[in-house]
Amino acid sequence: MKALLRIGLTVFVLFTVLSIGLQQLFNFFEADITSSERIFIWSILQGLMAAFLFMMFQFFSIKSIAGKNWREVVFGMTQSDIVNSRLEPDLIADLLSSNFKVDKSLMRISDNDVEFKTGISISSYGEKVSVKVVSEKGDTRTYQIRSQPRMRFTILDVGKNYSNIRKVRSLIAKAA
Repeated sequence: MKALLRIGLTVFVLFTVLSIGLQQLFNFFEADITSSERIFIWSILQGLMAAFLFMMFQFFSIKSIAGKNWREVVFGMTQSDIVNSRLEPDLIADLLSSNFKVDKSLMRISDNDVEFKTGISISSYGEKVSVKVVSEKGDTRTYQIRSQPRMRFTILDVGKNYSNIRKVRSLIAKAA
């Protein structure tokens, strides 16, 4: 919920400032007090409407992907999850390169983690996906799966990072 509020606040500020600036530009020669007040109030309302629409779009995008488990989802841009598996990081890298259509030579693979970037799509500018070993007990490893936008200032991800997490988790579970 905190992430949804952050999205809303960001969009509200951006749209309000943009709206005030544009309306001031168009009303440059009509500078009376009533028009300034009207511009300010109208800009605040536009900012609130845009923030509400962006928050609801993000919420319903992730909710539709999550299905019945939508209450367990964090609605932020960065998504993460934990999974246990006996697979080595090299085998996980093979799974991910074939299913995410990423060349294995572009992946960063070490003893404890696998990291790659997805390409640009209609819904995003790409994501950074990482699978890191958090702990080991015998031959079972606990992996942390993390997906975040490639661009730091992404406001809306349309559930893309959450779907990456689900896809990686299901690939590891099927292979184990």
